[in-house]
Amino acid sequence: MIPRSKVRPANPMNANMKSSLQDVVQYMADIGHAARMASRAIGKASTAQKDQALTIIAERIMAQANVLKQANALDLQAGREKGLDSALLDRLELTDARIESMAEGLRQIASLADPVGIISDLAYRPSGIQVGKMRVPLGVIYPTYIYRRLYCFGLGLSKSNEPFLSFWAEF
Repeated sequence: MIPRSKVRPANPMNANMKSSLQDVVQYMADIGHAARMASRAIGKASTAQKDQALTIIAERIMAQANVLKQANALDLQAGREKGLDSALLDRLELTDARIESMAEGLRQIASLADPVGIISDLAYRPSGIQVGKMRVPLGVIYPTYIYRRLYCFGLGLSKSNEPFLSFWAEF
């Protein structure tokens, strides 16, 4: 046993980091739980409902383009102040063309065929039962690639999955 006098006092920075980590873990768990609950509702949505949702989201993105660009300008300025690489800042910049591309991407996703419920590879077993493969929603998906998250969201929603998106600041 080590005498108390020989034990170093706890580093308050480590305690703060541990608390912050616990906060993040709890936050992510809460988001994951909410996403799981939402995935059940999305899994029951019709193709028309999912396509309509994607179309409405695309319309709202276009309607709020100026608000998005203003918020993006603040983010880019903060990134410059933190010394982020100019190539990264360029990829993060929202222009009219990029905003239109995001909305168009969602519209294109809405026009895709819905694979949920499609049955393939049907075969009869010796017992007489018929087995096959049915496409079903995954439930909750979590894209980790920061670029093109909106497309991940759109594809996930259109295929009856709940995209679990997290956004974090690089700056």
